[in-house]
Amino acid sequence: MAAPLVLATAGCGGSAPPPWTASFDTLPNGAILVTNTARAAGDTSGQWSVTEDLRLGEIDGPPERTFAEVTHVGVDGADRLYVLERQSHEIRVFEPQGDYVRTIGGTGEGPGEFRVAYGMRFDPQGRLWVADSRLRRFTVFDTAGNVLSTHRREVLCFGYTWHGIIDSDGRVLDDGCVLGERRDDKPRSVLLVLDTTTDRYTDTITVPAPATDPPVYDFRDSRGIGTVMSVPFAPGFVRTLDPRGFFWMGTNDRYRLHQVSFAGDTVRIIDRDAPAVPITSAERDSALAPVRRQAGSQPVDPSLVPHTKPRFQRIVIDDRGFVWVQRPVPAGASGALFDVFDREGRLVAEVRTPFIPYAYATVTLVRDHMYAVVRDELDVPFIVRARVRRGPP
Repeated sequence: MAAPLVLATAGCGGSAPPPWTASFDTLPNGAILVTNTARAAGDTSGQWSVTEDLRLGEIDGPPERTFAEVTHVGVDGADRLYVLERQSHEIRVFEPQGDYVRTIGGTGEGPGEFRVAYGMRFDPQGRLWVADSRLRRFTVFDTAGNVLSTHRREVLCFGYTWHGIIDSDGRVLDDGCVLGERRDDKPRSVLLVLDTTTDRYTDTITVPAPATDPPVYDFRDSRGIGTVMSVPFAPGFVRTLDPRGFFWMGTNDRYRLHQVSFAGDTVRIIDRDAPAVPITSAERDSALAPVRRQAGSQPVDPSLVPHTKPRFQRIVIDDRGFVWVQRPVPAGASGALFDVFDREGRLVAEVRTPFIPYAYATVTLVRDHMYAVVRDELDVPFIVRARVRRGPP
């Protein structure tokens, strides 16, 4: 076992909060286990900060500034914002100070148009790739909104958002699935490597899956007609892609993250000793209300709802390769809480944001800014940009 490495996170203008301790062990399979111990109670004011400096969106304003269903926010090399508005099938572009520039796309099947644009990524050359599930194609744009090329997509299984990436080498890794040999086999999630010269897939990367399915409420009758609903607050499998060639993932009944190569090898495991966040009676009742409405006269077993919240909710990789993990917050707390780990798996900061990122939209972290979608009390989406100020070390 390696000697523990102590990381002091001294504050900016205040006394240094107590340190975290990271210890490193090499496991028999060669993976590195990084154990981050809980910090002592104390002042947390000296950590990294996130301060909102731009908000886009209006409830009653011009069309380009009113949003209905935003799933992705991208940023080009000039820090312009690209907002994917899924309902209107278009991408709206804004200058860093918030001035509207142009709209890319629109409803249709012609060049540069979309039917269901459900994801976008910038490649290393600064070109914008937009995935369309209905037209089964990628459309590639330059930053002026001109169509550069289109590429056919022959994939199965489309989700609400596109979870593919363009990796550090410029490879397009399309998310899809393959079918099992038997009719009752569940589809298996995969990444498909697209050869953009032939529009054919040249490789299949198996996507890690949870060992068991999460618990559900099943309100189907003997004919299989009805509804299946997730159990509120039940632990689940959280997974994200790292453009450097890794999956980051974990089942959030405990705080343990696995870094797995695209070849399927576990490279690193990060453990974090974080306190459990209890679920209050009010939170439980509120979460079960829609379940009971759907159940009608059928019984709902409240004991399936756990007593504590999942240990983490989201994993985001920033442009430096740091891993940001969103943790739950107690009832009544404002904003969101992120742990930040460096490339080696050391916990370097706890970061509180003044807003809660929308669960079904991407969070982007680039050039010391966080870009996210938030929703107000009327469920109206807004785009926020926040400055990330990194403290020592």
